[in-house]
Amino acid sequence: MTKSNPASPDDEGHCEPITEVAVAVIHHTRGPGPTEGALLATLRAPEGLRGDLWELPGGKIDPGETPQVAVCRELREELELEFVPTQGRLFGTAGDHDPSQPRERTVRLHGVAFEVGDRRLEPRLQVARDLAWIDFDTFEAYAWPPATRRLLATFLNWRTARGG
Repeated sequence: MTKSNPASPDDEGHCEPITEVAVAVIHHTRGPGPTEGALLATLRAPEGLRGDLWELPGGKIDPGETPQVAVCRELREELELEFVPTQGRLFGTAGDHDPSQPRERTVRLHGVAFEVGDRRLEPRLQVARDLAWIDFDTFEAYAWPPATRRLLATFLNWRTARGG
């Protein structure tokens, strides 16, 4: 769903719509500590928007979709992974305005968490260049878009407040 209400003005003073995006934090834990676990991330293709940056899998929210429904659709399309929307927990949002982008300059990410435990996942890349399980305690060493970096910090705080 792309909002019709204006976000922030671009360089010429025009207001742009906010691109609403649902992203999944697919994660597993190895212990009770707040940084003992890993999350699934994908590396964007260099020629695309925000190219060569790591991201959480997901995509735009279509009209009438909840973030949970949108992210499940995107996981199926991009990684051939099946999740049920009711399994996802909405944990926070983060936005960014990047006037250097040719389009979708203003985005708002909606984070949806999926705990996979011991579930064995076999993602198949359809769009992204690469994927990796990234440890919670090392995610800051990776190149992320600013909104994703903020959303990951929100996720770790949310996870800690819930007791792991």
